[in-house]
Amino acid sequence: MRLPIVDDSSLEIMLEVPSYHSSINSVELYLEVK
Repeated sequence: MRLPIVDDSSLEIMLEVPSYHSSINSVELYLEVK
């Protein structure tokens, strides 16, 4: 799975909040489809 480029603070948030990670995956999918 390809991850978006994030800084350390964003990465920490993404690890702490699974729902946030899910929305990131949705955005990545949207960008790839577009």
